Amino acid sequence: NKVLEMAEQCGLGMIDEVPLNVEVTAMLQKFHDLGVVVRYNKEKLSDLVVLNPQWLIDAASTIIRDPKLHPMAQDPRIRRKMRLEWKSLFNDAVLDSKLLPLLFPADTYSDNERTQIIALLELFGLIVSLSQDEEQKSWLVPSLLQESTEPISRLLCSNGGDPAVCYLYFDLAKVERRSVCSDLEEGFLPA
Repeated sequence: NKVLEMAEQCGLGMIDEVPLNVEVTAMLQKFHDLGVVVRYNKEKLSDLVVLNPQWLIDAASTIIRDPKLHPMAQDPRIRRKMRLEWKSLFNDAVLDSKLLPLLFPADTYSDNERTQIIALLELFGLIVSLSQDEEQKSWLVPSLLQESTEPISRLLCSNGGDPAVCYLYFDLAKVERRSVCSDLEEGFLPA
């Protein structure tokens, strides 16, 4: 771990009572709590310390964007090489792992950084894993879901009864809007 190596070089961990890894972990957590760094002590993320949050925003916006409004230099090449996966991402909101090396090229991102970006996006709920197969991994990108113009009855019946197909349908016109205060008039604790 690079952070531990740097801490050792700076003379941290010289006190015998506190192991270096405990001291560094506590320090990084404190910096995270203060908003100085972004760090999560989770699987795949424990070695990542983000000093510049713009790096994380840039990485997330490589996926979560409208390519017509916010084109990137690599878009034409990706569309040519991975036409189906590109359409799947921006039409169906499904990110295929085959796109990752093109969205996050090796000259800018290491394999480890790609893995960490995906782990962060999952942690923040910006993408949701659709498959457990590490070879053919895919994620749903909820913010890229498009509003359907099809009536709900047609959507539910168009999948041929396949229970693996899921449609989310929200009709805001039918959502009952009530005041929180009117709900509390009767009280909120059981009698």
